[in-house]
Amino acid sequence: HYGVYPLVDKKEINSKIIEVSKNHELLIGYNSREVSVYLINSKTIRNLSKRAITKKIIEKGIEIKDNQLFSKDAIDFYKKYKKNQPNTYLYKLYWQEGESFLGGCHGIEFLLLFGASDGTANELMKDYTIEDIIEIGKPLRKLWADFAKTGKVEVNEVPSILKIVEKVK
Repeated sequence: HYGVYPLVDKKEINSKIIEVSKNHELLIGYNSREVSVYLINSKTIRNLSKRAITKKIIEKGIEIKDNQLFSKDAIDFYKKYKKNQPNTYLYKLYWQEGESFLGGCHGIEFLLLFGASDGTANELMKDYTIEDIIEIGKPLRKLWADFAKTGKVEVNEVPSILKIVEKVK
């Protein structure tokens, strides 16, 4: 909630973005199917997503909700921030999109960044072993680590995982 520490009042957002963006690079993004993780426990939605005609409806609903709840705000923030910061990057993470209902879901990047050590991530891991996840995540961890060190992103994509949608250099 804006206005509750540590967030500024809503009327201060634009001035704070200008202030902060002058001295700090930004890597911001969203996942391709963020809301799918919130629908996973609905047997009806999962069953409908397996049928060709209703799958298109489910996918369109996911796209609309993703935009409303996640990507629109990330894109808007990116656009404001890049006006004052040359090292500003916007990514879209899509790992496992098309492979499973949860592909590209909210939080799936944490598997690739930090691995998983227990059964809480079984649905997200699909048929991958922890060793697979650690190996698959190497280029993503490299991109994020390089950005943390240099403030720059030198690639346009981490194949099968993430695309840099826009970058200002």
